[in-house]
Amino acid sequence: MFRNMIQRLLHKLAFIAPGGDTIRPWLHRMRGARIGKNVWISQFTYIDELLNR
Repeated sequence: MFRNMIQRLLHKLAFIAPGGDTIRPWLHRMRGARIGKNVWISQFTYIDELLNR
């Protein structure tokens, strides 16, 4: 339960955070999403919380 809360918090932070090539990919990786190298994630991008393999 605690892990789910942390993942949701990280997801919400990544949704609005600046830094499409630094902070946002890092936050998504912290929550368990598999993100490649040298990616740009636009602001307000939604990555599924349930199947983020």
